Amino acid sequence: MNLLRQDDILFVTDSERVYDLEVQEDWQALKFTGFVNNWKYENIKVQLRKGKKDSAKMGRWSNGSPNYGYVYNRLERKLEIDEEKAKAVKLAFQMTIDGIGADNIAVKLNKLGYRTNKGNFFHGQSIVRMIRSEIYKGWIVATMKKEKDGWLVDNVQVKGNG
Repeated sequence: MNLLRQDDILFVTDSERVYDLEVQEDWQALKFTGFVNNWKYENIKVQLRKGKKDSAKMGRWSNGSPNYGYVYNRLERKLEIDEEKAKAVKLAFQMTIDGIGADNIAVKLNKLGYRTNKGNFFHGQSIVRMIRSEIYKGWIVATMKKEKDGWLVDNVQVKGNG
């Protein structure tokens, strides 16, 4: 805002309100509006974070696109197993147990005609993520990142929906 003020640039909102930052009342009104909007935004983030945590505690899926091998049931708000893709997941886990590397597992799944949820070929790294994912252990893990201080705000694990 200081740069806009220095260069005598008008600030126009989406409701077509024009602020002339050289006018003290406009400058203060815009700063106050920004403060109020930021306060609303922070409150909404807190509420969404709480809702996500509560959903995970109830065994509901709230983490976006489901992992490979699952489909989201909107009515139940839970994950259901996609039987065809689950065969690929089971095969990947079995090959891992047999000591086959992630890259070779990806090649095998691709040769068998399996594709990722987005229709792409599997790669070793996607197999590593699959093998390490808590969801295949029957756990929903909801992790939420703190904006300023680093990483983990909460890590909720709920058994029985994976």
